[in-house]
Amino acid sequence: MHVLYIHQHFATNQGFLGTRSYDFARHLVARGHRVTVLTGYNAGAGLDAHVGPGLVSRFTLDGVQVVVVRIPYRQQLGIPLRVAAFAAFAAISSALAVLLADVDVVYATSTPLTVGVPALAARFLRGRPYAFEVRDIWPESLVQMGLLKNPAAIAVAEVAERTFYRHAARVVGISRGITGRLAERGLPADKLHTLATGVDLELYERIPAAPEVLAELGLAGKMVAVYAGAHGPANRLDFALDVADRLRHDPRVAFLFLGDGKAREGLIERAGRMGLPNVVFLPKVPKERMVAIVKACDVGVFFLWETEVALAAMPNKLFDYLAAGLPVAVNAKGELAETLTGHDAGAVVRGAEPDDFAAALAALADDPDARRAKGAHARRLCATLYDRRVLAAQLEGILEEVTR
Repeated sequence: MHVLYIHQHFATNQGFLGTRSYDFARHLVARGHRVTVLTGYNAGAGLDAHVGPGLVSRFTLDGVQVVVVRIPYRQQLGIPLRVAAFAAFAAISSALAVLLADVDVVYATSTPLTVGVPALAARFLRGRPYAFEVRDIWPESLVQMGLLKNPAAIAVAEVAERTFYRHAARVVGISRGITGRLAERGLPADKLHTLATGVDLELYERIPAAPEVLAELGLAGKMVAVYAGAHGPANRLDFALDVADRLRHDPRVAFLFLGDGKAREGLIERAGRMGLPNVVFLPKVPKERMVAIVKACDVGVFFLWETEVALAAMPNKLFDYLAAGLPVAVNAKGELAETLTGHDAGAVVRGAEPDDFAAALAALADDPDARRAKGAHARRLCATLYDRRVLAAQLEGILEEVTR
């Protein structure tokens, strides 16, 4: 089976971004399939050594054939430039998807939503069936968070979304919450699949923790709550600083914010104005270094918006924390809350205020033995349900259904 895997933000372990597509692609190759990845250009993707100066670069990486369209993208871009990058990639990748020979099936993964355009082109101009992966329900998530307000843009995105779902042979949600939401919209059950984001457990098994980093930052001996991921408007890190403020007089607890994004400089400035003694920021680092730092911490945290779609999410960083053996503290509902509670793998914050989150972290600091036990449960949960070696086999089954 020759799979055309379309992901504008494809990245490897040498980069700073999520590696789900990289892991799935190389595992599919290991299972005997041919995979061609069609991606854009992101300086944080770990592909720089392979990308030439021209518009399109082609190379093979870990058995995966990679085609890079040199459309620059980074998290700090403003909305007009992001939209331009999405549109340009959609147009050029559509031509490449149509020209690529011998493809049996297309797997297009959002975000952005516009990866559906080359999938549609391959469907109608070359007769290639496609599966569409939904990592977040756009534009509904952005609308609920107040990050997308233009009625015309919302209407266009909604039409595109419905079109991509309608013509997909399969629609794959990365959580039961997403799949359930799509079912409520009328997508037939036999078209829907759930495939968790998962994690490269081999990487966490191979790389040791780096406690020396915490010591250098003055965090040794503290319960370090780490946030590792994007620092953007959607990540609610202003709320995180409010939580840190509630714990400023608790010498046992410290916060480590690891990553980059459009909001990072503003967050650093605000933390300075607040005089927070318990907050440290580190810039983004390559994936393997991130693993070592996260494994040295004590609790993984992230902060969801109080909206129906957001609270049902299963973000990438969740699986990194579980693989690192960290209990997870998060405000959540639905699948995420049920999973953490059912496996005693963290602390689900029920209230919506910073005081509620601060109280949950203080409780974890009060009982180190229970915290370590929750971390062990988190690691077992990850090995049982979220190993990408197993999930890649499930993806193989979905794609083989499409090609029958």
